[in-house]
Amino acid sequence: MESEGLLARIRRETGLEISGARDQHILSGLFNRYRPNGEGLDRILAGEAEEGAVRDRIQRVFKLTASSWSPGDIYFVLRRFEPIDESMAVKLVRDHFNGIALLADLTGDVETRDAVRSLTVERHSIGGFTLDESVPVLIYECLTDFLAKFQPDLNELFILKEALYSMTNDYFLAAYLLWPVIQASVPLPDVLDAYFAIWRHGLKLDYIADGFVFVRRPT
Repeated sequence: MESEGLLARIRRETGLEISGARDQHILSGLFNRYRPNGEGLDRILAGEAEEGAVRDRIQRVFKLTASSWSPGDIYFVLRRFEPIDESMAVKLVRDHFNGIALLADLTGDVETRDAVRSLTVERHSIGGFTLDESVPVLIYECLTDFLAKFQPDLNELFILKEALYSMTNDYFLAAYLLWPVIQASVPLPDVLDAYFAIWRHGLKLDYIADGFVFVRRPT
């Protein structure tokens, strides 16, 4: 079915009438029908090259969430986390911020680039801190503004943006899943590899006033 084209395969598989960027929201929840193991995913993502690479990444999410899947789950919930030591957790977060700085530099978002480069990542919270909501908002808006530029008229795979977002309510994860096709248009390495590892290990970040970020591992 590869020769059909992605939109035709989705219409045949789901019965939904979709034509372009305005219809992305219709595909919210699309991947729930292939849970828990992703069986049948290749009926819509049948291609190779960039499409095959995106399919492989989506399959990783199925694999990580399948063992703890519950039929009542609306989203793909990760309940079992791969263990990680503190030093590696800190490194992953630093790598993530380096990737965001590269992305912000590419898009000309100087405010986000400078804010991210000034962050200090620590293993433990010292307690009694004040949370800083401004930096995570900057990072989120930098990523979502960047992702918004990629529409189905550039590549059919971008029709899946909202479907991928709806898997975990996470645009960072959606961007990671789409990166093989994004990378065809931008001169960047895979800047979200570290984010996927952060998600896989269940790490949480506390942004603190004065530019500190504390990393929490699952308890």
